Amino acid sequence: RGESANWLSSARDIPLVGGAPAAIKLHPDGFPRYRDKAASLSALVNKVLASKELLPTSEHSLYSLRHTFEDRLTAVEAPYLGRIHLWPIREAITFS
Repeated sequence: RGESANWLSSARDIPLVGGAPAAIKLHPDGFPRYRDKAASLSALVNKVLASKELLPTSEHSLYSLRHTFEDRLTAVEAPYLGRIHLWPIREAITFS
């Protein structure tokens, strides 16, 4: 069909757990300062994770956690569409 499936990475419902419900109440519009600024957000998240000693080693980062998550989904043979709903991809998918 040749249509782009950009909708796969569009808005979706995500259950909020832990401190997330309180955070979203404090910041209902999210954090516009980090929209389209992945490097800035990644640097901040890495700094916070390190300061809270939440990274297994100093060699770990948000980037490595993302790939570990993706590798584990692949290892259990999670369906592709299920994986991209859990961890959206940036690239558009084209159906032919």
